[in-house]
Amino acid sequence: MAMMAQHLARGVRCFWRAAAGAGGAAEEWAFLRAAQRGDLALPGSKAEAGGGDGAKGPGTPPSSHLPSYFEVFDVDAREYDVNLPELERKYKTLQKVLHPDKVASAAGGDRERASRREMGEVYSAHVNDGYAILRSPLMRANYMLQQRGICIDEASGMDDLDFLQTIMETREKLEGDLGQEELLALEGE
Repeated sequence: MAMMAQHLARGVRCFWRAAAGAGGAAEEWAFLRAAQRGDLALPGSKAEAGGGDGAKGPGTPPSSHLPSYFEVFDVDAREYDVNLPELERKYKTLQKVLHPDKVASAAGGDRERASRREMGEVYSAHVNDGYAILRSPLMRANYMLQQRGICIDEASGMDDLDFLQTIMETREKLEGDLGQEELLALEGE
């Protein structure tokens, strides 16, 4: 129990980028090393959040407390291009390390085992989501924009049809040959 409390207290602090070892021949990066050591915690847990729940439901941590998918897979968040074979290799490695049964087997008592199994489920699902998003060019682009505070809602539409009609008419006028007077009149609209 004390060991689990230590892991929970560490929280997501273990996900800093290591200064050395990135891109090396060895399959190691900060998130993988933390997973291998068992230094993962359920974000939003009482031990991490100081008693606050913060979760969407039982065992569902807020995704803002989980490391970004770029940190999980040690991918440069500034680069759009992703090495897909390397991403797949890292995905398989993480799935082996974070399998809920494997994570739970390292625990002592039943309560700790259940807690660590839940942690394995959360992080395994996070790895699955990250892999799906980073391997898809469109989903990766949307995720990169979200990480920068820009949210693209593909389902939203234009409700003001009169405004849309005005925009289309103005655009047609601009595409035509306009004189100086016509441009000034258009600017006034």
